[in-house]
Amino acid sequence: MRRQAVEELLFSTKASQALLPSWRVLDDYLAERGLDRYCKTISVSYTDADQRLVAAAHPDAVKSVIEVAIALPRSTPSDRLYDAALLRWRDLPVAFAFSSPTDIDDEIRDLINRAIVGETVESFDTSEYVSDRDRRMRKGRDTWAAD
Repeated sequence: MRRQAVEELLFSTKASQALLPSWRVLDDYLAERGLDRYCKTISVSYTDADQRLVAAAHPDAVKSVIEVAIALPRSTPSDRLYDAALLRWRDLPVAFAFSSPTDIDDEIRDLINRAIVGETVESFDTSEYVSDRDRRMRKGRDTWAAD
């Protein structure tokens, strides 16, 4: 997908436009490594030549960050990574967030490169995750189901 089309879809609000320079740095870095981008409604997925999902990014204008889930094992040592189960990409179990172009530093580049090379990732089952909306729907719109 063309970069301009992605920018129009994901960065249309004034709040999200502040994140555009940061996303461009990430997008440039991933494109330089030969990854293709595919844009869905709220995120951009990046795949390698074998169509393996390597990363997915989405702007969170409320938190003023871009969250990036990447294909690395949960056991990857890094203080920058956190569990990405709530982002619901089965093959992207960990994520990092950043808010400025300078946040894409050597450590983040190394993590991205390791994901591109294809370190073993154990897929996880997202079927047990129940969103707040789904939980409400199970019990009725006005009440919350017990966890």
